Order: sequence, then structure tokens, then C-alpha cells
Amino acid sequence: MAETAEPSLPPSKLAFRPILGRSLEFLRGSLPSCAAIAMVCAPPFALADRVAAHFRFGLFESLHGFELAQLLTGVVASVSMARLFVGAQRGLRLSASQAILWGIRRWPAAAAVAYVSGLAISAGTIALGIPGLLVALNFCLATPLLAATELDANQALRRSRSLAFGHRKQMFLPLGSALLGAALLSEGLARLAELALSRLPPLGLPAFLLAIFAQFSVLLLDGLLIACQVTVWAALEEAAASQPLSAGRGSLSAPLPPA
Repeated sequence: MAETAEPSLPPSKLAFRPILGRSLEFLRGSLPSCAAIAMVCAPPFALADRVAAHFRFGLFESLHGFELAQLLTGVVASVSMARLFVGAQRGLRLSASQAILWGIRRWPAAAAVAYVSGLAISAGTIALGIPGLLVALNFCLATPLLAATELDANQALRRSRSLAFGHRKQMFLPLGSALLGAALLSEGLARLAELALSRLPPLGLPAFLLAIFAQFSVLLLDGLLIACQVTVWAALEEAAASQPLSAGRGSLSAPLPPA
């Protein structure tokens, strides 16, 4: 079946400066809660890193360890932060505990989305020669959808692709810039942390604390990308005027679990 585009969107709605400005506003307003989420989710990454360094795992084993940590806690952090930003977009101020509880509740769907979209991006890049960033635009709205709705993994991926269809060119600059910026800053931070960690015993407390701090910082940097995803998603949903996804201000289409 041919894919149909959502209703057209004025170019200004997805312009770089408004999207970035709104995303930074969300991030600043939710920064303490984002920091709390990052602090909860950083230790598993740090543990995987230190265990890999201690046992001198090869690249293949290390990557599998990080992929497992990402599926276990990284997706929870992403959905939790997105929940904060969706709440801010609706005029609600959510606590970190409320957001984390939602992220945990949505973990099965979020893990499935991360796994499937990762495979699709890799396949598009390797087999078809399509840049991974272009393929990622199809699925980049799944995280906000999981944060704001009760959609399952398949529904979130399909809805993300539907919203992105016809708007990928407009989405490329704000989301591509946020992704590239977060990736470069995260890589630079990781290199500095790796240099410092190489001078410490792998399983010592100083090394573990430094690894936690490094991953904590990376998760906070990822927060800007997630805020951009939420901002773009909100603009596209507004244009689509769909229900029940386009909830009114002061509400979320999916109720929060009790804190």
C-alpha cells in the first residue's frame, strides 16, 4: 500500500531556530528532573564499561555489553526524558519519579523500538547505501509517541514513519543538527573519559565514579536531541490534528502512573 503524507506543514514550523529555541526551553525547564533521570540510569552503563575494561573484552563483546545496557536502561532514560518534555509541551510540570515510572512501564515497547529501528538503520546503510541519518528520520518520532501515548512498538514505528513522510527534508536540519551535535560532544567527552580511565584500576571506585559521571553527562547531552524530537513531533501532530494523539494543553493522552 502506498504511503500517504500527513497534512502539509508551513516550513516555519520546522525551521531550525524555532525548533532549537523551543527544545532548549524544554531542556532548561526540566533540567533538574533530567539530571535525576540520568543519575539513575548512568551506573549500569558505567558497570558495563568497567567490567569490559577489567576482563579486556574485545570490541565485539564490549559492543554487546553496551547494547544490553542500552536496551535495559538507555531506552528508559530516553522515554522518561521525553515524558518530561511532552508534559512541558502540554503545560504540565512532571517529577523525575513520575517520568521514570512511565519509562519503566513503557520499557518493553521502547526496547523493541530501539532494536528494530537499529536494525533498519544498519540495513539501510549497509545493504542499500542509504545514510543512516536519513533512515533514522523515519523512526525518530517513536520515542515521543511512546512517551505520550499507549501505542505499542509496531504502532509507534508506523505512526512515526507516517508523520515523517513528506516532511523529512524539513526535519533534516533541526534533528540532524541536534543528532550531530550531541554525537560530537558525546564522542569528545568519551575520549577524555577514556584517557583518564586508562590511568586508573578498572574496577576501582574512582574509575567507577568517573565512568558514572561520563555517562551521566552523555545522557544529559542526549536530552537536547530528545527535546528536539518532542518539539518536531508536537508540530507534526498539530498539523495532522489527529486524535487521540493530539491532546489539549494541560493533559496527556496517556495518564501518568502514580508517583
